[in-house]
Amino acid sequence: MKGFSRHQLAATGFAFVMSKLEPCCCYGEEKKRAVDWFPRDEKDKLAYQLHQLSEAVRIQASRPELVHGIIGILHRFKEIRGILRKIEGQMEFLDATEFFELKNFALDMEYLRSAVDKSGINLGSLVPHSTQPVIRLLNPD
Repeated sequence: MKGFSRHQLAATGFAFVMSKLEPCCCYGEEKKRAVDWFPRDEKDKLAYQLHQLSEAVRIQASRPELVHGIIGILHRFKEIRGILRKIEGQMEFLDATEFFELKNFALDMEYLRSAVDKSGINLGSLVPHSTQPVIRLLNPD
């Protein structure tokens, strides 16, 4: 974390917490690497994040099977941004493996959306959008 020494990170417990954080997929790894402090003028954002964290802890304590299922879904996510860039550039055709990866990502996103819907977890703006149109496009039969 920029602006702080290793000693400061260890003294505050930040290094310990980050060492225990085990993201479930490549996107979580990216978020972990990008963690930063909240500026003083963003106390409302910090309060919101702390509320979200307390909700996550409450749900984990009351419904561990649900959280375990969601974590299982998150572990299946693979990096597809390279495939998406290929589609956006319209320079190359996708091969069968890339179509398979896109379809699996879309299916896993639907499973995640369904699990989150059933859970009652409030993700705010992080609620996954339906990927049914993508699935229909990639699976026309």
